Amino acid sequence: MKQELHARYDFDAAKLFKEIDDWNYKFIDLKNLKRFLIKMGIAPTETHLIAIIRRFDLDSDAKLSLSEFKEGI
Repeated sequence: MKQELHARYDFDAAKLFKEIDDWNYKFIDLKNLKRFLIKMGIAPTETHLIAIIRRFDLDSDAKLSLSEFKEGI
């Protein structure tokens, strides 16, 4: 899936990060990830949110930096 996203001419990980980071925290946490997914029509459980953050979170601070997000995407 990563390769498919990167192959799309219109995909920009930084823009997607900013869309999820709707309050301009400069990181993605459980709260803004949940708001984004609900806005996209997905009702995530707390377990799903934690799993997503853990999958991408390289420094185990429970927040995703832009670089962690780009690496994960």
